[in-house]
Parts: sequence; C-alpha cells; structure tokens
Amino acid sequence: MKSTLVFFALVALAAAGCSGPKIGTMTGYDNADGQDDMHPGSVNDYEHTTPAFWANVNAVSIYNRDWNQWKYHNIIINYKGKNVTVQSWDSCANQDCPDHTPCCTNNAQKFAKPGFLVDVEKRVLKSAFGINNYDDVMAKISYYLCDKFDPKPIAKKYHLTN
Repeated sequence: MKSTLVFFALVALAAAGCSGPKIGTMTGYDNADGQDDMHPGSVNDYEHTTPAFWANVNAVSIYNRDWNQWKYHNIIINYKGKNVTVQSWDSCANQDCPDHTPCCTNNAQKFAKPGFLVDVEKRVLKSAFGINNYDDVMAKISYYLCDKFDPKPIAKKYHLTN
C-alpha cells in the first residue's frame, strides 16, 4: 500500500512539472536585520517586503549560480518527512556572506556536488517547520524543482516595489 501511494505521489509531481528528487542543503537566514542579508527587506527583484508577504509567501533564497535557471519557481522540499512548497524569490551570493567566506557555495555543496541551496528566511522556517533558531539550520533535504510562477501579481498584492 505504501509503495502504491509513493508511486502516485511521484506521478502527481511529474504531472505538476516537477523534477527530482535531488539532494540539497537547507539553511536559514534573517531578511530583516542586515547581518545575514546585505539588502534587508528586499528580495532579488523587489524591495519593501512586508510582514504580510512573509506570513503568506514561503519565499526562499537559492544559490545565485542557480538563479537564472530557477528564479520564480516552486520548490518542494522534504525536511524530516514533511513536504513544504516554497518559492524562489531571492538569491544567495558569496559577496553577501557576513563572515566574508564563500558561504553560499560551501552550503550548497555540503551534502551534494554541485549542490543546491535552499536558504529559508526565519519567518518561513518558523511557520513551515516550527524552527525558532534559524542560525542552527544546516540540514540535508530532498527537493523537487517544479513549475515557474509569475511574481508580479504576488508582488502587487503585498505592495513590493521594483
């Protein structure tokens, strides 16, 4: 019975335009304080993120090497048996690393090469996974890269500017 359910789940993911699963790394960051994100309150193409945006959109950052191919895509991540759909809105660039190391590259390659990084904003970590301390997150995940979405209506709804 369980194998039948897994089969149908995989068929549904393929039908939804998803590829995977693959192994990646999940980390956490704070978009609001300026220590983890050199451009607090903004995501790649939009500024002035609001609490309502973070409460209703599972926005994540991906490694900037992957940005051009996977920007504005739905990504299903499996962490500790829980599947959560997130959306790529931002990118992690090594020059933004607060400790002046290639943290984005290192984190992306922690569990696989060339690796894939899903850097989850602290408010999304809390609402999606119940994780309170984003600094402690360095986890192996499986993920599916899925369909592209149009960010414009979402940005308009939450009054983001570009």
